[in-house]
Amino acid sequence: MTSGDGYVRTIWTVAALTGVIGCAEAFHGYVSGSKFLLKDGLEWGYGTVIYAISALSYGRTKETEARAGALIAVVLAVGGCQSAYEVVTEFGMEVSDDAAGLAASSVLSVVGAFVVAGLLFRFRRSHDPVVEGSWLSARNDIITSGLDALVTFTATLITIRWARTAIDVLGVVLAFQAAFMVARDAWVLRTGTAGR
Repeated sequence: MTSGDGYVRTIWTVAALTGVIGCAEAFHGYVSGSKFLLKDGLEWGYGTVIYAISALSYGRTKETEARAGALIAVVLAVGGCQSAYEVVTEFGMEVSDDAAGLAASSVLSVVGAFVVAGLLFRFRRSHDPVVEGSWLSARNDIITSGLDALVTFTATLITIRWARTAIDVLGVVLAFQAAFMVARDAWVLRTGTAGR
């Protein structure tokens, strides 16, 4: 299904890439005062953690991979909870006028998401919970980043709030769906049941 050496090399590359992108974006957001860049940079951390767990656990024992898959499912679910919290707390808040930060964040997110998804695309059919978790994380990022960039560059800041909220809600749904799939396959791997 997957070439072990190829996956391990790829996932370490992805983990390093997302770590560098996230740190650079968060640092630039902090220095420039852009809440969009800072928030987006910090959110790259979820992917970096998922990819690092995948890299460290892939090819180990079934028990290790099953536990790593369960941990990845938890990270995906925590990301979904954070996104849900942001959706709820953004109601009633003023729309930020940080158009440059918003545009830069959108561009960096979509480019980074495409690169990561491109690197992991060949592993997308795996039901190994470690591999599946890394692919689903990349898939979620490319969907939400692509839609976010589309909204950012086709609408004005006044009219896009509802669209951003819709994209955030989609991100929550995708995060929980991915967490469920990875947890299910981790359980199957751990128990040896074939209920897929």
